[in-house]
Amino acid sequence: MNKLSKQRTYTMTILAYPGMTMLDAVGPNEVLANSPYFDVEWVSTSKQPFTNDLASFNLSGLRYFLDIDKTDILLIPGGPGEHAVMQNEAVIAWVKKIDKTSVYTTSVCTGSLILAKAGLLNNRSASTHWGCLDELTALGANTSRKRYIQSGKYITAAGVSAGIDMALYMLKTLVSTKHSRDLRFGIEYFPNQIHVISSYTLPRFALRKLSARFGQFYTKTRLRFRADE
Repeated sequence: MNKLSKQRTYTMTILAYPGMTMLDAVGPNEVLANSPYFDVEWVSTSKQPFTNDLASFNLSGLRYFLDIDKTDILLIPGGPGEHAVMQNEAVIAWVKKIDKTSVYTTSVCTGSLILAKAGLLNNRSASTHWGCLDELTALGANTSRKRYIQSGKYITAAGVSAGIDMALYMLKTLVSTKHSRDLRFGIEYFPNQIHVISSYTLPRFALRKLSARFGQFYTKTRLRFRADE
């Protein structure tokens, strides 16, 4: 991949859909929209107003996704509405189209399932929420438990808050380490990511037990955002 000029402005498109997890998108948006090197826009899979996974946000007035035919960076957030998106042939075809000319195609949390459904993560290292690692594997990816991971032009982040780390990484890669550090300081993001017990350090067998319980809850939540709604 050709190294981009650090003097240019990058367009970033975030795909919004019913049942998305807001922090998946808002985290990277807060980081990158604060940078003068990024123009961030949200587009929607629906022309009608819709809510996020917790029904705590009403989203409306966004551009329709088919009105966008290219962007430098595509970001797909996760959330229990992702299965409906995966079944939407028009959205999957659009993701494939945008990916053909994107510089980076990225995801947060279970957004990687959408990328995998589009066939973009076959045999690539990719991350997702810890409760959906086996599901991502079944879709052809080589799952990673890293906070975020890059494979070619594809960057996938783990669950929810990991999108902030991924966005800071993109700042570092596309602009400079100093710029990324300055933005981190500006948003006061200084998490202690070293924990004795975390989704990154638990043995895989223990994580699978938690995933089974998570899966029962998540399946019920996904049913609220069926493809026919």
